[in-house]
Amino acid sequence: MQKYYLANHCGIKLIAPSKVIIAQIKEAIDILVKKHPVAFKLIKTINGIVVPNSRKTYDNMLFVKERIYVCDAGMIIESSAYYFSTLLAHEARHI
Repeated sequence: MQKYYLANHCGIKLIAPSKVIIAQIKEAIDILVKKHPVAFKLIKTINGIVVPNSRKTYDNMLFVKERIYVCDAGMIIESSAYYFSTLLAHEARHI
């Protein structure tokens, strides 16, 4: 059974298979907090960000009614924090 780490950052619940991935998500959120407060208000509508596995794939989906964003680890690991922060803002616009 895979172990998961939980965190709550700026009111958004984070679930991921490693502390490194949690840290990278937090870094992306912090970029929006510091550099783009309007986009940060958008992502505050997301209840949670879930990374279900450590696979280096790029699948992602948004559960609009539940306000949960799910993405594979590859999207986070191989993207810059700036890119991932813009992706979060983009997905939040769908809510």
